[in-house]
Amino acid sequence: MFSIAKSLEILLINRSAFAGGRARAYGFLIGPPDPVSNIRPVKSEKPARDDNETRLVQLRETMHAVNHAFWKEQNIKYEKEKQLFIAQEQHRKGSNDTSESRLSAEELSIFHQRFLNNSYSQQLEYFKRWHALNIKYILLSLKMNIMRIFKHKK
Repeated sequence: MFSIAKSLEILLINRSAFAGGRARAYGFLIGPPDPVSNIRPVKSEKPARDDNETRLVQLRETMHAVNHAFWKEQNIKYEKEKQLFIAQEQHRKGSNDTSESRLSAEELSIFHQRFLNNSYSQQLEYFKRWHALNIKYILLSLKMNIMRIFKHKK
């Protein structure tokens, strides 16, 4: 998944964010954005100790895979339909130039609105699934942190 050339761009990020303005390495590897989905690949360290942490990592990977797959499909569909719209508009105008620079912002906004209207149900299903996964992730994280608090009090 990661090439040697791209590995130079990989960042190590700490779960506790940026302490003192510096990222501390914990176990997330974040690569360069995918050229189609524009989503950065994330590799997580596999925890060796806790079933809850393993489930958390698996859930994070599932969330990332769902996000990547949806946006890859949407972006491909968007570009195909946009090129078709541009070609149709240019044909309607009697022009052979298929560059989008020949279309006005109003003409492109018509395409954009049409695309959003046509893909509304897909986007709604994606957002429902995304929110459900996020809530599940937050609850599992909360459960793990509460368990850590009580474990350290003993």
